[in-house]
Amino acid sequence: MTQKTSPVRVCFKLWITDDQDEILFGSGRIAILEAIEKNRSLKAAAEELNMSYRSLWGKIKKSEDLLGLKLLDKKTGGRGGGSTLTPEAKQLVTDFQRLQNSVARLLDKQCRGLFPFSAGKPLK
Repeated sequence: MTQKTSPVRVCFKLWITDDQDEILFGSGRIAILEAIEKNRSLKAAAEELNMSYRSLWGKIKKSEDLLGLKLLDKKTGGRGGGSTLTPEAKQLVTDFQRLQNSVARLLDKQCRGLFPFSAGKPLK
């Protein structure tokens, strides 16, 4: 009987903290920023992510304060109101995703070197 193998991958979560372990940025912040960009609204982004407005805003504000960057451009009221990402926020998302992809490639390579099953070889 032959053993069927399937591709495996290393799963991980990556975030950046300060020296007090306060989260500066990570995949959760990216999800928030992407939802804001898509919806052009903090309220709609919070609803999409099943978060309270207060929690969503608190996470963005905390990251802005810790990073020293403005992440959102906010316009209040009427048809012209809404929120968009600043150029710095867009660059932060791009840079973090690039880091995440690099780490994923390194972990995958390391995993294939350590564990035979990760290279598609069945265990005996």
